[in-house]
Parts: sequence; structure tokens; C-alpha cells
Amino acid sequence: MKESTTVPILRYTQNRFLELEDSVVTEITLSIVVNGERIAGVICSPREIREFVTGFLFSEKLIRSREDINVLKIDTEKWTASVETRAKNDFDIGSGNARFITSGGLYSEKFSPAAHAPEHTKKKSKTFMSSAEICALVTLIQSRSKLFEKTGGAHSAALWSRGRCLYFSEDIGRHSALDKIIGKCLLSRINTHDKTIATSGRLSSTVVAKVIHAGFPIVVSRSAPTEQAVALSKESGITMIGFARGHEFNIYSNAWRVRV
Repeated sequence: MKESTTVPILRYTQNRFLELEDSVVTEITLSIVVNGERIAGVICSPREIREFVTGFLFSEKLIRSREDINVLKIDTEKWTASVETRAKNDFDIGSGNARFITSGGLYSEKFSPAAHAPEHTKKKSKTFMSSAEICALVTLIQSRSKLFEKTGGAHSAALWSRGRCLYFSEDIGRHSALDKIIGKCLLSRINTHDKTIATSGRLSSTVVAKVIHAGFPIVVSRSAPTEQAVALSKESGITMIGFARGHEFNIYSNAWRVRV
């Protein structure tokens, strides 16, 4: 399935209507089934599903590593991800009905409270970034965000290390784009403790919780942070950079990792 499609529209411009076509982003509802139990329906884009599911399960603390997954099957007709974990009873996948998660990361009801609770182990990574690197990372995200450029309806996330981009993903949801990067790191056995993760989306406390749990010491966004996210980043020892646009950015926590 393509990530975007065209639809007929009427555009009002200069006091008249024009019949045109416009590109709109594609979304699917992915059912995630763990050990036979449907635990979630997630709105996301129809690409990199294996990476997304792996990152999602890790972010929700349903798995601890890629080795916890014995089987992961993707049905692209029914859009179902069926997962069998190594330990069948170790993980708190909740009880009752499956949760529905929107492209904005909003949950129909509380899904996994422990997943988004603050982690109190401080990140002590000595990794640093130069201001030039941060600006280069922002420029890269803008240049590679083709789905957003085409539709205006997607978020992006990138994994950065030593002056180069290792992975890049786009998704209709900022949380899902981030989970895809986390999933890629798990599947490729990438050490996250000396890497930077970047996102085009707002830095909320739930986004920062994912960053902390995945082990990244630095997070960069072109958007704004929330008060809770700033406090969480300070407590956890990660460096948070927001409003990174062009040749400017704001450092909200642990500025010692950024060098001129």
C-alpha cells in the first residue's frame, strides 16, 4: 500500500473555485496481537510495520529486547501484527479490551501506566553534539521528509551519530515515527547510548519517556516542548533541544552536551 494517494478537491483561490487533485497521507488501523490477545489498534502509516511493532512493544515495556520476540508476523491484508513472546506471562499487557491509539498518540483509555512513568536512572553518556551538527540534522530532516512535503500530513524521526544519519522514518503519527526508529535500533542491535534521536513533532512527556526508555542521551525537535517534558529531561539527564530550525535552536536541559 502506498503512503499517499490523490483525491479530487475544489480549491478556492482568487475569488474562484478550481477543480484539482491533492495528495493526502494514507492511514491504516494496525491490530497488534500478543500471545493471542489483541492488545491495541494503532493508527499509523503502512510502512516499516515490523520496525514499528518492535519499537512500540519496547516503548510500552511489553518486551525488553528483540530476543523477547519469538515470532512476528505481519498480515498486510487484514493489517494485523501477530507476536509471540519468549515468556508468555512476564509482561503486563493489561486485561480487558484492546486499546485504540490515534495517530496523535492519544489513548482511548490508559494503556500501560508503567510505560510512561518517569525513569529515575540518570543518563551519564558523555556523547556531545556541535551546534553545526544540530543544524545539519535539522536540514537533513527537512530535505528527507518527502511524505510531509507531498501531503503535509506526516511526522519524521531520525537517528544521528557522528555527523551522519543512520536511519530515517516518516509516519502519520509522531509517536509512531519515533517507535520505528527505536524498533530499527532493536532489530539491528544498535547501541543507543551514544546516539541522538530527532523528531519533527512536539516534545511531550510521553515522547520524552520513549526517548529515555530507549537510552538516547540527546533528543532534537523542530517543535516545542511541554513543561512536563522539560522537567522530565532535566531529571533524567538527557539533553533536550527544541525549536531547531535553520541555524537556531533552544537547549532546555543538560546543555553541557552541546558544543559551539
